[in-house]
Amino acid sequence: MKRKVFDKTEKRKKGFIPFPLDLLQYRHHPNFKKGAETLYMLIAHYYNTDKKCAYPSMTLLAADCASTESTIDKHIKSLEELELIRVVRRKKGNLYIPLEPLERKEFFEKYPNVQARYDNSYRKVEERRELKEQYLAAVKNVHNGEAVAADKDNANEPKW
Repeated sequence: MKRKVFDKTEKRKKGFIPFPLDLLQYRHHPNFKKGAETLYMLIAHYYNTDKKCAYPSMTLLAADCASTESTIDKHIKSLEELELIRVVRRKKGNLYIPLEPLERKEFFEKYPNVQARYDNSYRKVEERRELKEQYLAAVKNVHNGEAVAADKDNANEPKW
């Protein structure tokens, strides 16, 4: 069976959870655990607008995340610490209230130490892009029959 290309502009009724792009910068925070993003999205998915909370069991969240309850508990604490969820702890099961992620500017004002990590990640992206452009320019020169100039020290060669 041929599968359709995913079209993010297509309206969907079931099976998709809207992803807040402001959640992306949280990945650079040292206390944002791997897997917490999925948990956040599931809590948002289970949010009941009439009851103003989500109330999935730890067992269900662990199964949905293909994880353990203790890992889910760590993720919940991480999300709570970063103020992405509010948790009402009860004996018969927790209630979760997903909160909107901070916008980028607010996030970096609140967590200025994360700005350097974020900037460093995207600096690397830019460096790789520049190296790729140098490489493609060199390949183009070779294909056009031009010699790529280089002295004995290779000072003029692209550094890819």
